[in-house]
Amino acid sequence: MKDIKSIKKKIQHSSSTNEINDILIEISKNPNEFTLSIIDFLFQILDIQQLNNVKINLVYLIGKASQIVKLDTKYIDFLVNSYYESDRWVRNEIIQAFYNIVKSGSYLKSINEVLETALKEDYEPIQDSSLKVFNLYKNLEESSLKSIMSILGTKNTDRVNLALKILKKEITNEEKLFNFLNNHQNYKLLNKSIVRVLIIEFLTTISQLETFQDKILNSDWEEKVKVTFNSEINTLEKILLQRRI
Repeated sequence: MKDIKSIKKKIQHSSSTNEINDILIEISKNPNEFTLSIIDFLFQILDIQQLNNVKINLVYLIGKASQIVKLDTKYIDFLVNSYYESDRWVRNEIIQAFYNIVKSGSYLKSINEVLETALKEDYEPIQDSSLKVFNLYKNLEESSLKSIMSILGTKNTDRVNLALKILKKEITNEEKLFNFLNNHQNYKLLNKSIVRVLIIEFLTTISQLETFQDKILNSDWEEKVKVTFNSEINTLEKILLQRRI
């Protein structure tokens, strides 16, 4: 506790936020059960500008602290609110903090919207960080699955493979795939690239292809979507038949 008091005193008498950043970096190397009291102290004494100047290291410290102690809701709220008002480097650090929090055993429904937003970012490291958090989850919500499925249209193989790994934990067979796409017209989120990946990854036999094709043809999906699926299924079916020869 004596160390905590001396750290707080040092923070309070710091001449710049650069000095506070140095202190936060040092604390992050060995967080303990008293770390949250230092974070609370910073919340109390720093103004908005000062807080912004130390935010990236503060976020990192919160993530590290979550590995030691269970976080109160106020820290999660701080991370969520900060995400929408921070630059991309801080946003990525926030998602990585969520990874540490979830990995430590805390399921946080309140962060799902942030993670889904992160998957739509242009900054690819944020997408990767978000997928890594989702990979820790079980029983993902439909909105999250839709966001993850949209990643299948990207050209980054590692990112697509991780997205598929997550999806396959939740969508375990072709019937569940059809039901998911049919529900709330989720099929509308698909483009040709995503359709191709889904067909190749989820339908591995001619029987599965034919069954899935019948379901789509008998559905009330938009005609252009049916045409896309039908074309991709027919192409894959020809490939599988050639392999038999």
